[in-house]
Amino acid sequence: MICRSDAYSLKFCERGAALVEFAMLLPVLCLLIIGTLEVGYRIYAVSVSNGAIRAAARMASTGQYTGTQIDAEVVKQIRSFRKDATVSIVKKSYSDFTGVGLPEPVTSGSIASGTYCFDDINNNGTWDADRGKTVSGGRGRDLLRGDGELPNFVQVQRKDAEVQPDDQGHREHDRQQ
Repeated sequence: MICRSDAYSLKFCERGAALVEFAMLLPVLCLLIIGTLEVGYRIYAVSVSNGAIRAAARMASTGQYTGTQIDAEVVKQIRSFRKDATVSIVKKSYSDFTGVGLPEPVTSGSIASGTYCFDDINNNGTWDADRGKTVSGGRGRDLLRGDGELPNFVQVQRKDAEVQPDDQGHREHDRQQ
């Protein structure tokens, strides 16, 4: 279809409408695709991390490996997935499942005030936000817990442009409007 250039015929001309519609939908489609990739990456990263922790627990339960060997295996498995990963291993031992990740109970006073009494479950002489006792090895009778952070699949970097006012005090953005 050939469109004339007068105003009346441009109103009914549909040439290029598909391109405009696609341009409007393209950002939404890109966000959807990037979001799907990010969620898939997160699921895969959690799966790899869980596998590394499971392998470490298996190694620790046999008693045939030292804590250093177990740590090296975890780092190796995590780095096989993400070469630039920063792996920090903190091992804590718990006496039972009910205390995992819980703070030591305060019997009187409050932590915020600085005056308090507490049950020192891990016997280190200070109140801790986690009841676990820090251990160096990791043998069969310990309950071990692992925590970590995952980097994003899509790295977003924001660069703020510095806007200088002109002689009249208007910024560049104000002049464009």
